[in-house]
Amino acid sequence: RKLKRINKPGLKYFLYFLSIMDKMLIVLLTISIAIPFVAESKVNPDDGLHFLAFGNYGRYAEDPRDGINYRVAQHMARVATRDEINFIISLGGNFYDPDGITDTSDPRVEKLFDVILGADSLQVPFLATLGTPDCFGNPHTQVELTKKYKRWTMHSTHYTRLEEVGEGKRSLFIHLSSCELSCRDGGKWEKEFCEKFLKPQDSREAQK
Repeated sequence: RKLKRINKPGLKYFLYFLSIMDKMLIVLLTISIAIPFVAESKVNPDDGLHFLAFGNYGRYAEDPRDGINYRVAQHMARVATRDEINFIISLGGNFYDPDGITDTSDPRVEKLFDVILGADSLQVPFLATLGTPDCFGNPHTQVELTKKYKRWTMHSTHYTRLEEVGEGKRSLFIHLSSCELSCRDGGKWEKEFCEKFLKPQDSREAQK
């Protein structure tokens, strides 16, 4: 049978209110994701996997303590002390101004490890990923940093890593280089620039 059309002003305004609240909820969720915050941990530190992830931090002031990345790292150190983290993940953007590095002795690396991430609670493996700015210079130099610095981990421009979570479970982390992905995106980069990134051995899975 046909349903009668509902024509009640109260219901009409109620539905309108719900539509507004739906949009407000989306805005609030977006804000909550965009603004970093430190919530009280509710996880048992003896159970599970604890790690920190951050990116686009690679601008280093002459005195690293003057940079915003140092202030962020101080908050990270407090969380790491509280939750006893297993490792730190870099999401890319490791070196800006100039973008990328060409030498494993670049002084910015020492600024990163000795000062910015110098807190005792941050002395854990640093799982690095290549972001777009890291494609300049020579991105393979960042792979070479793995041999020079005990904490820096980048076995290849692409690599994977398995971590024990507990109770016989493991979590797979996949690190993808922005260099190869940008070059495969179709003409965004100069051909000569891309040729040095598209080597077959860089797409293999790194040895654990």
